[in-house]
Amino acid sequence: MEALPVFILAAVCGVIVIAFIVVAVLQVVRSTDISLTARTAWVIGIVVAPLIGAMAWYLLGDRTPQIERELGIRGPRSGG
Repeated sequence: MEALPVFILAAVCGVIVIAFIVVAVLQVVRSTDISLTARTAWVIGIVVAPLIGAMAWYLLGDRTPQIERELGIRGPRSGG
């Protein structure tokens, strides 16, 4: 009976990790600030290395539009 709490804890942690990854993919797909190429690269990175890719998105994803502008991939952001 001691294995049941460990199993429950492992199951809860697994669900949290899966949710973490799914939310990262959804955020990438819904992001309109970055190019299609960048979105595709982010999704591939998250699918190939799920935990590392998702963590990278949460840490670096918000900088992607700025990096694209600096590299000349996309023009300056319009709006106001």
